[in-house]
Amino acid sequence: MLLLTLICSIVLVQAQQPKPGKPHAHHPKGDPMEKIDRRIAQMTKQYSLNEAQQKQVRELMVSSGEKMKAVREKHKGDRKAAAPEMKVIRQEYHAKLKTILTPEQYAKWKVDAKARHEKMKLKREQKMQDKAPAPSPVKADDDEDDLNLVED
Repeated sequence: MLLLTLICSIVLVQAQQPKPGKPHAHHPKGDPMEKIDRRIAQMTKQYSLNEAQQKQVRELMVSSGEKMKAVREKHKGDRKAAAPEMKVIRQEYHAKLKTILTPEQYAKWKVDAKARHEKMKLKREQKMQDKAPAPSPVKADDDEDDLNLVED
């Protein structure tokens, strides 16, 4: 009985620990710094960032993320109210990124960013279609139903 209790305790403790690569309990979408590190690694691979660029991009992502978080908290989830401020933060991010990357790197990043934007737009549209109620089935044309006549 003691052995069974010990095994159950171990299983419960392990089940409560976050799995590698899975979101943390306090960050439903994952740890923000881990996300930034993954993005830096991806950008380094795609655009051949040097160490100085990696450091500058990381600092830019952290500061932009903090600004966006502050705007979200300020507007308490009201996306429409937050949109103008978020747009300014994104524009600042792009302007600063342009000064960090070489012209060739930035041109490639811009093409990739447009592709990511289109992909996200399609996902949002699909999600909206999935949420929309299914149209009611159309009844086949049937003369008796259409005429609705009273028999003599």
